[in-house]
Amino acid sequence: MKATSFITIIICNVVIMSLELSATRIIAPFFGTSTITWAAIISTILIAMSTGYFLAQKITHLKNQNRIILQILVSSALSIIFLNIFKNNILHYLLSAQINQHIGTICASMCLFYIPTCLLSIIPICIYRVEKQENTKLISQLYIAGSIGALIGIWSTVFILIPNLSSQKTLYALAFMLLTNCLLYTKQFKQSLLVICISLLCFYQSYKSTKMNYIDLDTLYNRVLIFDDPKTETKVLQLGNHINSAKSNTKDTLVYPYNQFIADNILDHKHKEHLLFLGGAAMSLPNYIYKNHPNSHIQVVEIDQTLTKLAQSEFDVKLSENFQCIHQDARYFLNTSDQVYDQIVFDVFTSEKNIPDHLTTIETAKKAHQRLNKNGLLQINVLASLKDTNQYILGAIKQSFSAYFKLSIHPIQSKNNSEIVQNIILIGTKKTHIKIPENQFFSDEFCPASFL
Repeated sequence: MKATSFITIIICNVVIMSLELSATRIIAPFFGTSTITWAAIISTILIAMSTGYFLAQKITHLKNQNRIILQILVSSALSIIFLNIFKNNILHYLLSAQINQHIGTICASMCLFYIPTCLLSIIPICIYRVEKQENTKLISQLYIAGSIGALIGIWSTVFILIPNLSSQKTLYALAFMLLTNCLLYTKQFKQSLLVICISLLCFYQSYKSTKMNYIDLDTLYNRVLIFDDPKTETKVLQLGNHINSAKSNTKDTLVYPYNQFIADNILDHKHKEHLLFLGGAAMSLPNYIYKNHPNSHIQVVEIDQTLTKLAQSEFDVKLSENFQCIHQDARYFLNTSDQVYDQIVFDVFTSEKNIPDHLTTIETAKKAHQRLNKNGLLQINVLASLKDTNQYILGAIKQSFSAYFKLSIHPIQSKNNSEIVQNIILIGTKKTHIKIPENQFFSDEFCPASFL
């Protein structure tokens, strides 16, 4: 296989995998990052690739395949630039249409990522035609180049593009790769100059548009937006499609009533020396507790290390020996830790659309029971409505944890309106006699929390 063909296949697969991984960060602020989102994206990629393979067999008989490859590369790059410019308009329209979340996620994925993926999938078949060989060696080389490209696309996106570039810059970088690849298929100076100019214009527009008075970045785990809200005089942290934390710019108090409710319970409790918070983000709540009870030993478990850095730089969080942040998955921490706490706060169910399924199970409740002192206090913040008390996500969490804890339900915004979605706090104390319900709904073996 020619070096040009080998490089082109690698680049095409790099772009396809990068698109797939970047897709969640683009769709997340509008439709969440549940299992449904991933299923929609993966399905879109597979359908688009299959369509590309089908279309390829219709054009491989045409002459001048190199010119066809060049045209497809340019078209793919332009389609990525197009989706980058209009992605928010498309997503806002789908969201405002008030269609079912699952259908909206599928439509968003198809509208944004189908065309570039379909076009890129045509190229390997055209290259096979250009090589004019029909042997297993060429087929092996095609698969090897594709696999290498996919691996580069996965790891470069996860460890370089997503942590260091915005979604907009990432897409422009992918378009730049494809346009640069075009240089391998043209020797004409004017065409080469046009490709370079388009690429430079994309990056100039990208950097020009990012001069803003807020923080918008992608971490390994979240799409993060930090901005000042002049109406409420607060600094706000948004993760994906939901507001997660906020800090008052004028007062040394908690912004949200549910945080104050949890804080009051913590500070009023007799035992508050060793506290565990599962879910940190901007760490407004544990930071408030530490300031008001500096003798406490506080541990916050937050999987996203970048959020901790932002909490320190943007939300005045000062970690110390008595105020620690552990960067692990909350369930992994519960499984591996042997420390016992006076109080445990679950603050991980803060979005209706992004449910950490593995933290809703009865096995998680058992681990929390083991990590809590005999007279300890458990508090779980759930975003739900009162009508869901015996069903959906609130009912499922209640059922799982009630096997090990005596639970009481405390709605924060309204006790009378059962329809509104609000912060509901489950307060639990340890049971001495454990009885596992026979019809337990959520377990490690079966946990469809994201589908409720």
